[in-house]
Amino acid sequence: SPNILEDYNPDICIPAPSDEQLTPPHRYTLRDTDEKMPIWVVVDRIQDPHNMGAILRSAWFYGVDGVILPRKDSCPVNATCANISTGAVEQLPIYYCRNLGVLMKQCTENEWQTVGTHSNSETNPNEVTAPILPLQDLKINKPTIIVLGNEGYGVSNDVLRQCSFSVQIPSFSPPTTARYEPCCTSLPS
Repeated sequence: SPNILEDYNPDICIPAPSDEQLTPPHRYTLRDTDEKMPIWVVVDRIQDPHNMGAILRSAWFYGVDGVILPRKDSCPVNATCANISTGAVEQLPIYYCRNLGVLMKQCTENEWQTVGTHSNSETNPNEVTAPILPLQDLKINKPTIIVLGNEGYGVSNDVLRQCSFSVQIPSFSPPTTARYEPCCTSLPS
């Protein structure tokens, strides 16, 4: 059996040790048009392990096929993250990537739909180079990667430039601080 680090280009995508048999998105090809379209989530520079755990829990709940995390500039999948994910880290295929921009480019070339996300409050529309769609107009009719960005700055411009398009997540309430962190909301106990 080949060494997993030789079989996969380590500059692109490395599987977590338990997920060596899963085909990463930059290598996946659709075999049948009736096949369920795979949906992967790429997490770009999330810093808080509580947020990472919540994202992993939500991804598992919604049936996401796998998650890709950056090797650096992101919180690790640690005990706090695992606790908040309520078991999702043990169930969900997780890959690590050294260069998200290169991964996104390769997936786009492999006919994946790559979707950046942003809210109207966190991104200057002049910085977004991909076409912008309202979230409700997103169609999953081909293999899809959805990129979720950092709590304060959103998806990096390097990654957004490689996306097929971006979806705008509307904010229905005004932010209460200069840096709005929509996925960190918690209720007092």
